[in-house]
Amino acid sequence: MGKKDIRVNVKLEGTPVAMQLDTGAAVTLVSEMAYKKHLSHLPLKESKVRLSTFSGENIPLMGQVTVNAKYGNQSGDLPFVIVKGDRPALLGRNWLTNFKLDWANIFSVIPAGGSNNANVEAVLQRHKAVFSEETGTIREFKASITVKPETKPVFRKARPVPYALKDAVEKELDRLEKAGIISKIEHSQWAVPIVVVPKSDKSILICGDYKVTVNQSVEEENYPLPNA
Repeated sequence: MGKKDIRVNVKLEGTPVAMQLDTGAAVTLVSEMAYKKHLSHLPLKESKVRLSTFSGENIPLMGQVTVNAKYGNQSGDLPFVIVKGDRPALLGRNWLTNFKLDWANIFSVIPAGGSNNANVEAVLQRHKAVFSEETGTIREFKASITVKPETKPVFRKARPVPYALKDAVEKELDRLEKAGIISKIEHSQWAVPIVVVPKSDKSILICGDYKVTVNQSVEEENYPLPNA
C-alpha cells in the first residue's frame, strides 16, 4: 500500500478494521481473506455487481453480505461486497451516504514550520536559494535569438498607461530594475510597448508586446517530437 493511503477505522460486526477510503469506488468491499477471518458467520448472497480495475480487468467476486458497521457514534446494516483473493478493504461511495466522515481531520494540513520534521528543515536549509523570496536568475547560460537576414529594427512608441495604474507601473519598474531584471539605456534601434496585466492580489504584471516587433523577425527553430 502507498504511504498516501487514507485509512478510516470502522468496526465490522464489532471487529475494528482499518479501511482504505476510496471515493473512486462505487461500492464498499473486503477481501476473501478478511471475510474468512472476521465475517465468515455472515451468509453469502449472490451479487449482481460487476467490478473492474482501472486498467479494465474484471475483479472476481464471491458475493455480498449485509454487515453491521460502526464509525464513531454512527452505525447501520450496510451491504458489503466480498472479492476473491487478498485485497485491501475499500470504503466506497455507497457507505458515504450513511456515514458522515470527519473530513476536517482526514484532510488536515500541518504547516511545515510547526511539523518539527528534521528532514524537511534540512532540505529547506540546503536549498534555501530555491525557496528564497528574491527573484532567481539563470547563471552560466546565454540565450540567443536568430533573426531573419532581411530584418530591419522596429521601434514602437510607448502606449499610454491608465492613470489608475500609473503609480503601480512606476513601482514595478523600479522593483525590476533593483532586482537586476531590467536596466535603463540611452538609445535603442528596437523598442516594444508594454502590456500591464492587473493581478487578483492588486499587484500588476508587466509584459512586452513582442508580437508587433521581434516575433515577426525571429527565425523559428523547430524540434519535431517523434511519435511513440
